Amino acid sequence: FFAFSCSSKKKATKKKNFAYIYNPTSTSLHPEYLIYHKNESISLLMVKFYPGELLFSQTNEDTEFRAELKFSYRLFEQETKELIDSSSANIEINLDEVQEEMITFIPFKANFGNNYVIQIITKDIKRNSQHRMALNVNKKDKFNSQNYVVRKFGTSAPIFNSRVDSTTSFFIEYSYGAYDSLNVKYFENKFFIPNPPSINVIKIDRFEEPDSQFVLYLADTNIFRINKKGLYIFQVDTGFEKGVSISYFGESYPFIVNAENLAEPLSYLMNDNEFKKLQKIKNKKLAVDNFWLESAKDNIEIARELIRIYYNRAYLANYYFTSYKEGWKTDRGMIYIIYGLPNYIYKSDVNERWIYEDIQGSNELYFKFKRINHPYTENHYILERSELLQTRWKDAVESWNNGKPYTLN
Repeated sequence: FFAFSCSSKKKATKKKNFAYIYNPTSTSLHPEYLIYHKNESISLLMVKFYPGELLFSQTNEDTEFRAELKFSYRLFEQETKELIDSSSANIEINLDEVQEEMITFIPFKANFGNNYVIQIITKDIKRNSQHRMALNVNKKDKFNSQNYVVRKFGTSAPIFNSRVDSTTSFFIEYSYGAYDSLNVKYFENKFFIPNPPSINVIKIDRFEEPDSQFVLYLADTNIFRINKKGLYIFQVDTGFEKGVSISYFGESYPFIVNAENLAEPLSYLMNDNEFKKLQKIKNKKLAVDNFWLESAKDNIEIARELIRIYYNRAYLANYYFTSYKEGWKTDRGMIYIIYGLPNYIYKSDVNERWIYEDIQGSNELYFKFKRINHPYTENHYILERSELLQTRWKDAVESWNNGKPYTLN
């Protein structure tokens, strides 16, 4: 259904606050996006949306319950910021035909050898609500993850978030021809938890040697299932480091529900010795409950509220910031959990700047995250650290430990 339209080239210069992209309450729409290169000149923007989030009405000549979505995109050359192409289209959805999840495929012109940024708007016309997103389009080589699409066996629906559970059977499609085998690298889920932001030491996860490596021959099977936690890299050519990554972090991920998972994010509120003691306690559920009750001075209602806020932020960190490891273990996840949603986010294709302000706007905290050109993920950012960086980390941790979620005020 998608029609192309030509537009004159121009530069995008207006600075926008992107804080809404990590705020689930900023819009009623929560679509997911995926880029897949069909060939050297055409790529696909795949959009998964949820009809339950749309407004259906009978304001049409047939008096049927219908919703209307508008999809728009603008494609920029990454280096020059020139507008290369833009287009938009509307679709109507009949209530009698909806499914829990629906997917549309939007082709756009992108030539091999270039990198782009695509800005996307998904709009619920009847509710006048919209969702905005910007994605990097990597068409410099034929082996990065955007040259693959992972599909669910049985439905062929794309898997949008590179995550599966142990019940999901899947197969892998590659853009540039058939293949008879896949090389698989497996990394155990032992990735580092980052240091506090004022510590000028970056913990680097190593990928030189996988924990295991093997070859899957398609003559045996082309349907896969994962039941061991960790990161899996599938490659059609071992001569290149890149491939498509698939993670398994547990059945409930990105939610944090079992006792072991509830205990781990408490590392941000403890010193090293305290956290080591926590890890040795067998009854993690009791240990977690005791931690929050102690923070709340034995007030059960306050403890419940602390738990609700802290682990909701950890869930959102997983939802937004998962890279090759859980989102709560990333630098952005750490800052999001402890400080909450920033007042301002200024975003480019190479970095994000987060700013927290007090009510008067006279005091602020500033964090800058640099996007890493990682072979296994497009979503990994590292905090630019400094011993001189004002973070109020001790104040924030002390506030949580005294029963109050931290705010700059």
